Amino acid sequence: MTITKIENGGEVTLKLDGCLDTAATAEFEKAVAETDGVSTLVLDMSELEFISSSALRQLVAARKSRGASFKI
Repeated sequence: MTITKIENGGEVTLKLDGCLDTAATAEFEKAVAETDGVSTLVLDMSELEFISSSALRQLVAARKSRGASFKI
């Protein structure tokens, strides 16, 4: 999986490309954690081919911690 970080003012977009499987969840979790302090986090999953159940769990956890400043 490839994660591309795009910054636009107070908004950060993480573009996910490939497979977000169990092996990639740690990388995804780290990328999300590095966005603490930004006003809005956007996840662009338009190029994501697969997402595992453990990665879905990470998405839910990220959403809960970010509140309204989280967009998919």
